[in-house]
Amino acid sequence: MFRLGKLAFLNTLRNKRRSLLTVIIIVVSFIVLSIFQGYINSQRISWREMLIHGEYGHLQVFHRDYFEDDNTALEHVITEDQFKTLAGVMDKIPEIGYYTGRLNLSGLIGNEYASKIFIGSARDVSELAELHYFSPVKDGQFLTEERPDGILVGYKLAEKLKAGVGDEVMLMAHSRLGSIEAINATVIGLLNTDSYSVFNEMGVYLRLESAEELILGKLYHYIVILLDSYDSIPRVKSLLEAEIGKSKLPLVVKDFAEVATFFMQVVGMYEGYFLVALVVLAVLIVFSLTNTIYMSITDRTKEFSTMKTLGIRDKTVFALILLEGTFIAFFGVLLGLVLAYLSHLALNSLQLTLPPPPGSSDRIPFYVLFDLFRNLKLAAVFILVAALASVFPAYSVIKRNIMKGLHTQ
Repeated sequence: MFRLGKLAFLNTLRNKRRSLLTVIIIVVSFIVLSIFQGYINSQRISWREMLIHGEYGHLQVFHRDYFEDDNTALEHVITEDQFKTLAGVMDKIPEIGYYTGRLNLSGLIGNEYASKIFIGSARDVSELAELHYFSPVKDGQFLTEERPDGILVGYKLAEKLKAGVGDEVMLMAHSRLGSIEAINATVIGLLNTDSYSVFNEMGVYLRLESAEELILGKLYHYIVILLDSYDSIPRVKSLLEAEIGKSKLPLVVKDFAEVATFFMQVVGMYEGYFLVALVVLAVLIVFSLTNTIYMSITDRTKEFSTMKTLGIRDKTVFALILLEGTFIAFFGVLLGLVLAYLSHLALNSLQLTLPPPPGSSDRIPFYVLFDLFRNLKLAAVFILVAALASVFPAYSVIKRNIMKGLHTQ
């Protein structure tokens, strides 16, 4: 086998120009796909962490019937006793760094200028320090104990109300008893969650204690849980589900991928683009490598026929040609790995930016993340494609008539 490998290696050097051209095609294709993959990887991780540390957390706990009704309905909620029972369990799990309850509500917000429908989210004042990487506050401050009547209003909603920081408004909502309750509140901050969020148009953040006054009870629609790392999700989820089952609580645990459906769809779309690019470049490599090997074996027709005449078996000839194609691919991906890594460093050092998305004025940083494991998998795919591309020329050689091959000029 060593001699066969050595012979295959030497044969690739016999046709240096054709082999070099194929290697260049493989290298360029590998670098392009590696950079594309690196961009997808960087966007996936950065966006995922931004969402985890801004809205979703790593895990969320709901009433098991929560998704069967409107997300502001008060029939399928987590009660105070259920929250305390689960809190006792979460306090014993070392991977859990922070947890908090949230309550959704909707109603009317108004002042002397206008009255508008709002979508509210009642949150604990500790969220900004414990959960958020970036403050969602455009102007003013986050919810605080020092301002018990303080609320945050989406900046576009505030424009409709002609309200700013320091202005007073009134919130009205249905309580769990069916009555309409109202509270006076002071705008202490304006929200700017992201370019597409409905909270900019209709959103209100208020303290959990303020929401209790509106709904006449201490209830939660879901619990947000922050872990020490993303990799801890499966273990902690299993532990919580086991404890919920033992305590017979009517609750379910959802991980980030289950609740952040839009994020998963976007990632899937990017990965689909990558797959299409991989298929296109793989076809290019197949044609290039097949052409190189076909031209090589055409020049060596008499050589192969002589080998078969001397008793060398077809499977040995087949393996020899297969190894030649594999060696060309191996050299290409090896060089491609090195140049791809250097390309990642070079691109990141340039601090490039992409045009801002619709509704935003901020340009998007272009950053690529080199993942060795993913690049090695890509290299393995390239080598496998090269081996498959060598099958057809190799098969044509072993099926060729020996006498005709010996008389080839």
